[in-house]
Amino acid sequence: MTSLIALLAGYFGLLAALHFAVRPKRMRLLELAEHISAEYPEDELANGFSEGLLKTAYSWRAAPIRLLATMLALLTPGKTLDQNCEEMVSEHPKFFHDPRLPEMIDAYHVSIAAVNPIFGVLFFIAKAAFYLKAVLHHGRLRQETLMVDFVGNRQLA
Repeated sequence: MTSLIALLAGYFGLLAALHFAVRPKRMRLLELAEHISAEYPEDELANGFSEGLLKTAYSWRAAPIRLLATMLALLTPGKTLDQNCEEMVSEHPKFFHDPRLPEMIDAYHVSIAAVNPIFGVLFFIAKAAFYLKAVLHHGRLRQETLMVDFVGNRQLA
């Protein structure tokens, strides 16, 4: 019984430590989302995307959902992902070529991993596997292949 209590206390202690450790990333996420939404006021995707990331940045369910989306992207053929990404980029070229967007998504991923560390670690492993798939598919890592994050996050918008 003591071991179980110690294990639970350690887990909640880890959650508390992670909460304070990722606070700067969460503040940066908030700042970037506000700036991107202000810069693209007429773009519904940009506003919905930023709002969706902010709404789910503290969600316990976000890491398992992102893990599932990444696993589905691993199973999706590379050409299909490329077509989806090219379609999205052609519809919103300024938004997807904004250099702040990858930083905002990385801050979001860190935030959701801190809320649910078990699925967060699994998500980062799946994300690394996807990047390996992208390198093997293209021979090098291209910016367009990173758009799978946007394909997976389309449900948030």
